Amino acid sequence: MIQIKGNFDAVKKWLNKEAEKYEPAKAVVYLSTPFENRKGVWQHYGTKRGIPPRPWFGVRKDFKPTLEKIKHHWLSSNQTVRELIQDIANALIANIKEGVDRQTDIWGRPFIPLKPQTIKRKGSSKALIDKGHMINSVVWKWL
Repeated sequence: MIQIKGNFDAVKKWLNKEAEKYEPAKAVVYLSTPFENRKGVWQHYGTKRGIPPRPWFGVRKDFKPTLEKIKHHWLSSNQTVRELIQDIANALIANIKEGVDRQTDIWGRPFIPLKPQTIKRKGSSKALIDKGHMINSVVWKWL
């Protein structure tokens, strides 16, 4: 077990050194199929054909407290850097999904409401959720 004491600069220095042992210790959160990825981009940025932008994919404004909890847990545990990255990736995915469920964009603002004809066709007023394919395709992997 490695004990870290002192200021956070020492922790960052140690973390960078530790991370080099696990090269590549990088992860990416993405949509797992090309079609869901295209749909995700259309929904995030909007389209010229009438879909308004609903920025949903990314580090959300309310993610920082979660990241702080993960950091403090990691500093007081025996977790490896890889386990830390896994925890962050899983928490980020959960945060993205919670935002869509709350119907808020990455800045915490409500999504632009659906048009009445879209609500009628879908049978729901929830944006970005039809059958759940897009939101359930949000995954992470090691690079």
